[in-house]
Amino acid sequence: MKKVDKLELIDYKSKNIKNDYYTHEKKPTSLIIVFPGYGYDSNSPLFFYLKELVYDLGYDFITIDYRYNENQEFLDLPESDKLKWLEYDSNIFYETIKQNTDYKQYFLLGKSLGTTAILNILQNEKNREKETLILLTPAMSQAALIDIIKDFKTPVFFQIGDVDPYYSKKNIKFLKNNKNIELDILSDMGHAYETGDDIYKSILNLITALKNIEKFLENVKNDQHGDESDKM
Repeated sequence: MKKVDKLELIDYKSKNIKNDYYTHEKKPTSLIIVFPGYGYDSNSPLFFYLKELVYDLGYDFITIDYRYNENQEFLDLPESDKLKWLEYDSNIFYETIKQNTDYKQYFLLGKSLGTTAILNILQNEKNREKETLILLTPAMSQAALIDIIKDFKTPVFFQIGDVDPYYSKKNIKFLKNNKNIELDILSDMGHAYETGDDIYKSILNLITALKNIEKFLENVKNDQHGDESDKM
């Protein structure tokens, strides 16, 4: 039976941020931490189904519902102060989760703004190659993120559409030579997994994206089991 708990995640303004922590009766070795997008919260189409998918694959996961787009105090700030707020939240949320859980491996999964949260965490981590990364439609932080992950030794999944305004062939080429990075470039897909006004194609985009994420997670799990077998 799926169990849903909550952790106390206190943000930059000392407010408790809503989150849902989904666990299995038999604890797995890995936790997936979900950092949603700006205006693309944990109940948006992709995440609605992704939560079910990763749970069925045997992973525990936690979604952080920060909703900056609905926070007027945040919206009224100049850009530099917004970035400071985001940096603080990203790092304190991750540290709090690690302090209150006990997993061998942590997956950082972010969409758009959520990938900026992951960038903040990686820039703050001394050993920043112990996490597995799932980067969905990286946005403004993409170039800085790529500069960090291009030589990563741990698995990275990088998914973006080729008509996403943040899609950049120049950025992508830096990742192609790293066998630990799986590039998933989806044809004719925009930033919100949409294809113009084509509803059915947009739904197919979500299906393809979910299948590719699922395949990546299955491969990582199989590799982990293989490594554990080799140690026995």
